[in-house]
Amino acid sequence: MERWANKVALVTGASSGIGMRIAQILTKHNMKVIAIARRIEKLRELATEVQQKYNAKLYPIQCDVEKEENILEVFKWAEEHMGGVDVLINNAGVLSSESLLEECTDTLQRILNVNVLALAICSREFIQSVKKRKASGQIINIGSISGHVAELMPISLSIYPASKCAVKGMAASLRCDLAREKLDVKVTNISPGPVKTDMITDISALTLYPTLEDKDIADTVIFILNMPPHVQIWDIIMFPFHNTDRKEKC
Repeated sequence: MERWANKVALVTGASSGIGMRIAQILTKHNMKVIAIARRIEKLRELATEVQQKYNAKLYPIQCDVEKEENILEVFKWAEEHMGGVDVLINNAGVLSSESLLEECTDTLQRILNVNVLALAICSREFIQSVKKRKASGQIINIGSISGHVAELMPISLSIYPASKCAVKGMAASLRCDLAREKLDVKVTNISPGPVKTDMITDISALTLYPTLEDKDIADTVIFILNMPPHVQIWDIIMFPFHNTDRKEKC
């Protein structure tokens, strides 16, 4: 992680779960982290925690990624106060367990706005920032295994699998565009199975299945960032091992 020491990372959806854990571990590895989410009080608590735990600085900014103007304000702030963003973690996401046969249009629109459109806007602004500075960058999208094998999901997940499949396709398109322009930006998708977070504990059916921990995803982010400059990881699919007893010592 020496390459990224004192560089700037932007983490979306950082007020809880996977995003919060990623923000924590990046500050631990000496990155300057801009943490964005709607719940500013949670972000401020996180900033205090990392200051006390790692003597590190985290920058909390309230942002609703459904609103493009909010996203543009964050990137403008990052440029003016931090010199730009070097690593983008597209983590913000929403989930529904309704059947597509019954799902309301407002929820469908929100899932697409947060899981797909916001990710596209953040990626666009990030790449323009890197291009302007002639710098290097890394985009890491937090996807879902449902975007690969929606037909194997044990419950209805509305349009959520489709949104995560879109993220996979968008990443592929971005890699092609970046290669054509010869920009030094890598794009990686992490597609976890069920992760023990508030998002799935609200869906009781999912609690019956083995789960990953949010730390597992955060550790994978560090693994990706530790890759040498000539290596680009496209996709990592993660799933909880059925025979793991977490109480056992390795």
